Amino acid sequence: MVGAIVAGGDAAYERTTLRDFQREAVGLIWPAVFLVGLGLIVVTELRHGPLHEDMLGLILIATALLTWGSLRYSYMVAVGFLIGGSLLAATQAWVAAPIATAGALLALPAALASFLAGAAGGIAAAAIASLLVIQSGVYAPAPLLATIWGMVGVVRLLLLPTRRAIEWSWASYQQARRLLDEAREQSLELQQTKEDLIQANLQLTRLSEQLRILHQMAEDARRAKEEFVANVSHELRT
Repeated sequence: MVGAIVAGGDAAYERTTLRDFQREAVGLIWPAVFLVGLGLIVVTELRHGPLHEDMLGLILIATALLTWGSLRYSYMVAVGFLIGGSLLAATQAWVAAPIATAGALLALPAALASFLAGAAGGIAAAAIASLLVIQSGVYAPAPLLATIWGMVGVVRLLLLPTRRAIEWSWASYQQARRLLDEAREQSLELQQTKEDLIQANLQLTRLSEQLRILHQMAEDARRAKEEFVANVSHELRT
């Protein structure tokens, strides 16, 4: 029973810590997406590029703003906007330039989902990207599919050290807490011992005072006896 509670605490701590780390990552990703979208629009306007490049920039900006707006209310909704917008932007880029390099961008939403939404989210995003590749009728889709699923696997592997670090920090916290509890118990024992010594000292002081009084009484009795004997001897001589 105790082991189950401890294991549950470990899992809860790992989930909470990992979610905080992921939330911070989303807070860093959405500004980057916004800047990329804005930069793409500026560059397109300066060189009078095609409309689909402006659309790609608008999609990225909208994705960043929706992610930012929903992050304060719901992490999963924000991640959904980020992954969905990234998938839409990658699809738009691939439609505009149906080459292997553009198609490889579909691996980015799958990687983001694997990192931000867990294994299930990564698999779902990779499956959607795979369906887009297969339905596009691209020649030799195997390299693109391998890139998409390979990115998901790489991200999951990269998360292992993070999970181990979280587990190590939790174990260190547990050990520090245990040592703190032991130190508190020892402090209480020392305090109790100190109080016991104080009480023993008080009792010794009382006993010493009583012994002093008894000694004084014995001394007085001895003097009274000597005076009585001296008086009796004097009377007898008289």
